[in-house]
Amino acid sequence: MNRSLVPGVLLFLAAFLPSLASANRVASCNACSVDDAEAVAMSTAQARTQAVTVLDYTYGLAWQCDVRADRETGAPTARCLQASPQLASEFATLLGHIRRMKEAVVELPLLPGESIYDIAGCPSCASQWLYRNRFALAGRLSTVDALLAAAGKLSITIGVKAVDVQKSFDGMVRFIIKVENDDSGGALGAAYCYAYLDGHEAMVDPNACVDSDGNSIPTLQNPTIANRYTFRSPINLRGMVGAIGAIRPIGGTVAVGTLIQCTTTRCDVKPDDK
Repeated sequence: MNRSLVPGVLLFLAAFLPSLASANRVASCNACSVDDAEAVAMSTAQARTQAVTVLDYTYGLAWQCDVRADRETGAPTARCLQASPQLASEFATLLGHIRRMKEAVVELPLLPGESIYDIAGCPSCASQWLYRNRFALAGRLSTVDALLAAAGKLSITIGVKAVDVQKSFDGMVRFIIKVENDDSGGALGAAYCYAYLDGHEAMVDPNACVDSDGNSIPTLQNPTIANRYTFRSPINLRGMVGAIGAIRPIGGTVAVGTLIQCTTTRCDVKPDDK
C-alpha cells in the first residue's frame, strides 16, 4: 500500500466507523416498566450514544430510548419515552399479525404409512415433512407474508434491518400443523405438531407433537411421561409404546396408567385386569 495514503485512510475510517456503531438498535421485553425498558436499552446499546427501540410484546408498548454515556463515569444511561404515534400504530399492526399467526392451523399430508410418531422426536423427519409440502405450506400460510411485511415497515420507521425486528419476536409465533390425511382412527381425528417461525421460515417443533387421541408424545428432548394415556387408535398405542421405550429410565419400572409398562429392557401393553 502507498504509505502516503495511510493517514487519509485512517482518518476516513475514524469518521466512518462511529457512524456504523451509532446505528439504531431494537430489542424486546415482556411486561416491562419504563425502568425495565431503560435497562434493556442500556444492555443492548453498542455505542456511547445510540437510539434503541424496545418492543414490549406482552403489553403491546413500544419504547423509544436514548442511550448515552455519563460524562463523568462513562457508564451508560438511558431515557425512554413511549413511541411516536406512527411507531405505536405500526407495532400494533405487527402484533395483530402475530396474533393471527398464533391462531393459524395448516393441514399437510404425511406419506402413506407414516404417522405423527414418525415425526415426533426426529428433527430431520420434521424438516422433510415441511420440505415435501413447501408449496402447499406457502399457499396455506399467507399470513406469514403479511407479518413479514409489517416487520419490514416497522424496521424502516425504527431505522434497523427487517431481520432485526424479526429476531425480536423469534419463538413467539407458534401455530399448528395438522396431519391432513390422518387415518389412525384417534378420538381427535387428526394428530398435529406445533410449529414456529425462524426468521422467514416455518419450522416444526418435533418435541411438541400430539397424536390423534390427544396424547402428547414424549421425546428425548421432552421426556415428560404422563400418568395416564387414553387410546382409541391401535396405531397410536403402538407408537406410544415405542416412544416411551426410547426414553425409558435406566433401572426400575415405569408404569403409565393401566396401558403401558416399561422395564429396563422393553415396553409392553399391560394385559387387561378385567
